Amino acid sequence: MVSTNNKLKRVAYSAGVGMFSGVCSGVLTAAMLAAMGLVVHGAGYIINWNASDYSLKNRFETAYNFNAPESHKYYYVNGGTAEKYAMTPYGMYGIIGAFAGISALFGAKVGSLVAKDKEQEEIIRKQQQKTR
Repeated sequence: MVSTNNKLKRVAYSAGVGMFSGVCSGVLTAAMLAAMGLVVHGAGYIINWNASDYSLKNRFETAYNFNAPESHKYYYVNGGTAEKYAMTPYGMYGIIGAFAGISALFGAKVGSLVAKDKEQEEIIRKQQQKTR
């Protein structure tokens, strides 16, 4: 039987590892999405030589700002065809949140398993001390 003290330790350890995992995953996902945005923007210059109003500032404003002006969400190709930047804030923050949440759940599960393993080691150590 697991004591209340051990359950609290397990929950605390599990929550701590889960939060750490979620925060790390969120930060790494945000950094990777920003880097991917830079790569896509650079590729856009290579693909669309005739693009006007193609702006890195507007791309990131469209991706991260919910109140971005409508004129900043588009750029023009070949003097008139309006193209929309690919990412929206809902997609950006949704992806970051999803990866952080999934990572936090896996981290909490791993933390729980590690805490159980530590409990078992403690029980075995106490039993070995009694037999000596």
